Amino acid sequence: MSAIRKAIFFALLFLVTYLSLKPGSSVQEEIWLPSHWGLWLDIHDNWKNALGFGALAFSAFAAWPQGWGPLSLTKTRTRRAIIALSILLLIATFEGLQIFLPGRHPDPADLTAGALGTAFAWMAISQFVPKPGK
Repeated sequence: MSAIRKAIFFALLFLVTYLSLKPGSSVQEEIWLPSHWGLWLDIHDNWKNALGFGALAFSAFAAWPQGWGPLSLTKTRTRRAIIALSILLLIATFEGLQIFLPGRHPDPADLTAGALGTAFAWMAISQFVPKPGK
């Protein structure tokens, strides 16, 4: 089961990376996404970031329920914080790289939406996934 969760994480990481770093920010033009979903996501740009990075964070929390970091960190909450901070660093990196992409520009609102998606994923995983060892 853990291998499936990790595969889902890496698939979402690939998808989020592609969508964050492609020229142009519209997802409506993607042929694999139903056009009415793409239109809604393009209109509600902040939801696009919150849902995308929230799903990525949730999949990371689910794939590594004890979190990341050295085994000397005994608290699961601390190890999960490392996952959350890594996702936030990824969001900031993607936003910074958009300076170099045609049709893209960094937007602080995207950072905020991605951070909120990550926070919501952490809250959700804390409520719905049993703590390791139970």
